[in-house]
Amino acid sequence: MSSKNMIWVDHEPGDPYPETDTDWAAVDALTDEQVHAAALADPDAQPIPRGTDEELAKIGLHRLVNVKKLREKLGLTQEEFAATYRIPVGTLRDWEQVRKNPDAPARAYLTVIARNPEAVAEWLRQAAGRRSVELCRLFAVIPSLHYPRKKSLAFCSSTSRLMSLMASVSGSCLGHTSTQFCAKPHS
Repeated sequence: MSSKNMIWVDHEPGDPYPETDTDWAAVDALTDEQVHAAALADPDAQPIPRGTDEELAKIGLHRLVNVKKLREKLGLTQEEFAATYRIPVGTLRDWEQVRKNPDAPARAYLTVIARNPEAVAEWLRQAAGRRSVELCRLFAVIPSLHYPRKKSLAFCSSTSRLMSLMASVSGSCLGHTSTQFCAKPHS
């Protein structure tokens, strides 16, 4: 690329636009076909090809879901979208503000959400319900376990961490709390 044909301009807000020898009337008179032909002739300004996702992938391009438009189309706030689809709010904000782009699995997940948001939300609700039932069954079994005195402190500590983590996910299960586990006398 030759730098002798480039014009460098320092422009501050409020400054008048610099004079150039561009014939804007001639530019406005160009047809779409002429503009497209001119773009194809310039090796530094090739247009992005149109095609299917598979065709674009062959040349290393991936169509991205516009996360903000998707969220707004669904009528959800960032917090609601993040909670509904189990995406950290910070990650969602990074994607919306284009500080980061979703990786391949996230792009696939967002594509599935875009195609059928209600089904994805329902599947996640059902999965959370099954997980809560399974955890409640697990927590119902834990108090009946007997551990020797040596292991009681480690058991109480790890059970307490597990219970607080799971309580934040599924609420309290069958009335058990971490203090009930640790308060049980160990022989």
